[in-house]
Amino acid sequence: MLKNSKIIKLFICFFALLIINSFFIFRNPWVDWDIVSYIWNVKYIENKNIEIIHKETYNELREYLDQKRYDIIKQANQYRKDIFKDKEAFYDIMPFYNIKFIYIYSIYFLSKTWLSIINSILAISIFSYLIFSSILFFVFKKEIEKQTLLFFPLYLLTFSSPIIIAARSTTPDMFGAMLLFLWVFLVLKKQLIWWIAILIFSLWVRTDNIIFIWVLLFYLKAFGYNEYKINFKTFFIWSILTIWFYKWINSYFDNFGYWKLYYNSFIKAIPYPSSFEAIITLREYLSIFKEKIALLLGLRDNKPITFFPFYIILAMITFILAMKNKVKLNNIYVWLLLISTFTLIFKFAIFPNIQERYFISYFIIIFISLLKIAFNEENNDWRRRLKI
Repeated sequence: MLKNSKIIKLFICFFALLIINSFFIFRNPWVDWDIVSYIWNVKYIENKNIEIIHKETYNELREYLDQKRYDIIKQANQYRKDIFKDKEAFYDIMPFYNIKFIYIYSIYFLSKTWLSIINSILAISIFSYLIFSSILFFVFKKEIEKQTLLFFPLYLLTFSSPIIIAARSTTPDMFGAMLLFLWVFLVLKKQLIWWIAILIFSLWVRTDNIIFIWVLLFYLKAFGYNEYKINFKTFFIWSILTIWFYKWINSYFDNFGYWKLYYNSFIKAIPYPSSFEAIITLREYLSIFKEKIALLLGLRDNKPITFFPFYIILAMITFILAMKNKVKLNNIYVWLLLISTFTLIFKFAIFPNIQERYFISYFIIIFISLLKIAFNEENNDWRRRLKI
């Protein structure tokens, strides 16, 4: 993969800068409340006594966090107070989290080394960040060989807000994004055997990756051209297996399902979700969706999160320019642009979370597709107009 000495040197410099970034990430983590549940799940692997686990989980956090941050985790709202006081309520919410069992077992095995559980969580995010960013470099290896200066904007992209926020988070978001990104890279490299394995791992870290995976599989069957086309047998088998893995994970871990997760996330946190029947009306859904759109655009609290509209608008402009300049529809990056944009919009529509870390894979694939279309050698006319 690295036969060119120039590329080897550039990658070494690139990776060295990523290591520097990693020290910043390790020293400045963003400790989300969900870390409580991941620590609990790791401890539950060996010890089924929920009273002891409950106590040890909060002890871990108290030793790691300063008092102010610990108090936020423990009692920032009534829900967190209830979970802190009631070990049974804590145990009852576990199916929201134990479904990510590859992530949980990765933490568990790392914690058997010299790392603590919390540092193991950070190590997984940092490792995922390094792999994610390295893949980004290799996606543009040919372009870097021709335009060395491309090295710098790629590095800046690895330090951009969506990626760094996910890398600093004590959640599986960076891990899940890395696996999905790696899967797309292997598809582009036509490494069928490897992308099958990564596909499965991706679902076992974040089940909602199924949306992008299934749409891309459909594209490869229905619209894939030449080396990217898969036959009906491959499409059918992997579509069925993907759905089966998704259903099996949810069933095996007694996952509460979409409606309880939605209710718990956007209407009211539920201390005892197993005994709660979540009912959401269309009016409630539309009200929540309207509120989230307002927050997204900065119309509610004057703090706009610009990445959603920015990337969607960017994707649409790129697609329009590509069609205007007769970029062929068999260009896989045109389709990756459309698939990522569709998945981003669809995922937000069914689960309107405005935190960037949930969507970084789609942001980056959109941006990569834009650059790949612009650098496409068949599009000399467009490149001249953009002065690339």
